[in-house]
Amino acid sequence: MALAAQATGPPAGTQRAGRGLLPADAAALPAEHVGDPDGDDPAHDGPDQVGWLHAADFGTVPEAWLELVLARIKVGPARSPWTAMGALSLSGARTALGGLGRRPSVEARPDRLIADVPSDGARLRLSVTADDGDPVTVVYTDPHGGTRTVRHAALARVELALRRPGHPELTLSTTSGAYEYGTSQPMPGIVPQPLPEG
Repeated sequence: MALAAQATGPPAGTQRAGRGLLPADAAALPAEHVGDPDGDDPAHDGPDQVGWLHAADFGTVPEAWLELVLARIKVGPARSPWTAMGALSLSGARTALGGLGRRPSVEARPDRLIADVPSDGARLRLSVTADDGDPVTVVYTDPHGGTRTVRHAALARVELALRRPGHPELTLSTTSGAYEYGTSQPMPGIVPQPLPEG
């Protein structure tokens, strides 16, 4: 996406994004355009919320697998809508999920994810639940400043429904899902574990 040079205040329907303009409904922003027009360190901008999901061993379709990344980008004081990118493999045929311009509906928390992800010719609805006894939470230092808190659940329950024109709705579930939620914001009520030294 080309960003217009900014001489005065941003036009209606846009937000400041580095040294240019970002449409208010933009789903993502190329990294080279991230910056801070007020002179703060542009490295503090970037992914603000990230969800990652891998699921396999679906009982009725054991060869199926799902790989999905969801992200919101922080640009100055603004946050982009969620963006989803991934794939679902069924009997060797892969369905690409999300992508720029296909905005998902996402409710992401450290212990739960609910998402509706559009794709070309399909729509995936999914629900992920992480048992409180399984996840591990750690805090990483961001090389550019600040910290990132990440919670990883290796045994998450995943339920999904795939809708495709001309096909019956396909529903699958598994308890072999890995769900990771990361954010630069605090996670109330969750105590991170220390990382090993070295």
